[in-house]
Amino acid sequence: MRAKTPSFIAEFPLRTTAADEVALSKRLAAARQIYNASLGEALRRLALMRQSKDWQHACPDARKRSWMNKAGIGSPTRSDPAAFRKTQERFGFYSRLHPEVRGGMPGCLLHR
Repeated sequence: MRAKTPSFIAEFPLRTTAADEVALSKRLAAARQIYNASLGEALRRLALMRQSKDWQHACPDARKRSWMNKAGIGSPTRSDPAAFRKTQERFGFYSRLHPEVRGGMPGCLLHR
């Protein structure tokens, strides 16, 4: 989706020494590894959550919705946000996702 306000991008080369480039390269590599590890863990937990009975109960099945809508039974197309939150908390999807990354790791290249 494009922004409706006018904008532009300007790129400026950095004036760095060889030592600065080495340090920057190491920090970017460490950040990339942390990001990829966090993403992998989040995707693993998401797959586990989607397989759980709680998640399936909170998210109505598409086949059930179609015949229920035709029969005029209730409002089956709505999901249950409270059940989703409960399942996310049970799997630690937001609160416990890599606490060592959120709090900082001693000795990490990002802290040097």
